Amino acid sequence: MTDFADIINFFYQIETDIFDIVKKHKLQSGGEYLSAFSTNVKDLNFNHVVPIGQAKPRDVMVAAADEFDKYNRDHVICVTPLCDDYYSVSDSDLQLLNTDAWMLFNGTKSPTNIKLPDITMRVATKKDIDDYIDLYFNGFSDGVYADMEPGYAVTERNSFDNPYKTKLMAFYKEKSIGIVSVDVKGNIGYIESFTVLRQYRYGGETARILGSAAINMCYDKGANKIFLVTAAGTTLERFYQNNGFDTIFYGYFYKWRKQS
Repeated sequence: MTDFADIINFFYQIETDIFDIVKKHKLQSGGEYLSAFSTNVKDLNFNHVVPIGQAKPRDVMVAAADEFDKYNRDHVICVTPLCDDYYSVSDSDLQLLNTDAWMLFNGTKSPTNIKLPDITMRVATKKDIDDYIDLYFNGFSDGVYADMEPGYAVTERNSFDNPYKTKLMAFYKEKSIGIVSVDVKGNIGYIESFTVLRQYRYGGETARILGSAAINMCYDKGANKIFLVTAAGTTLERFYQNNGFDTIFYGYFYKWRKQS
């Protein structure tokens, strides 16, 4: 069975903005962390991170309250299997907002024989940042991830300087139509920011081409565990399940309703 700690710890190390907060709070590098953050992201300091086992979800809300209030942000926390009370979050102050499926690729190298006429791919460079961010928001303009906060553009723009990340872009002829980010550190690969413009999805075939390239890049960079995070119980989760991914655990996002 996959070690939850490996993947969750990787997630907090690979994300530049979260890692900055880990350093800010002088947390031990390599530990497993629990994050509390707002959906109203306006800068890189939107996370408050504490070591797993030292606090329960409501305790983290209390610890982060001043920082959240300072930036007029909602009090939100992600609860994973590493949290002490993962299976017993029943505090009446906590309201379940949504659930994420953490999914692990169960295959070997992804098929490379999926092709569509005039669809090409390449690695994005800093010259592509504006185009990449436009695709990021346009690709997520419908469905469960619609109405993303503009502040996420800051995180995406800065992620081009993250040495662990490689950005891929898909093109129809000369028009950019899809993006995916591949993060690899050690033997773990993480696929994120995966989206294709609706009018170019072709029944999921464009996503399969882009996803195949992302998986193969993870392998080429030395990963043997490849995971992604998506909305649980949606067509997205089912799409990934039909294309070689298994859901290994769920992360629950709670909002603190009673801030007292």
